[in-house]
Order: sequence, then structure tokens, then C-alpha cells
Amino acid sequence: MKEIILSSGIGFGIGAFFTLCRIPIPAPNVLPGVLS
Repeated sequence: MKEIILSSGIGFGIGAFFTLCRIPIPAPNVLPGVLS
């Protein structure tokens, strides 16, 4: 159970990190296409 929470927490953290990093970058056509 603890491993499931940990892995989903890491996945959420990575997703939030990429989302925050993606917003200020002036290349909206490139990064969302790569990450989606």
C-alpha cells in the first residue's frame, strides 16, 4: 500500500513539475506535443 502511494505521489510530482515548467516556456507547440 505504501509503495502505491509513493509511486502515485512521484508520478503526480513529475506531472506537476513538467506542467509548471511547460507554462513559462515560449515554445507551446513543441513541448505539449512531446509530453502529451
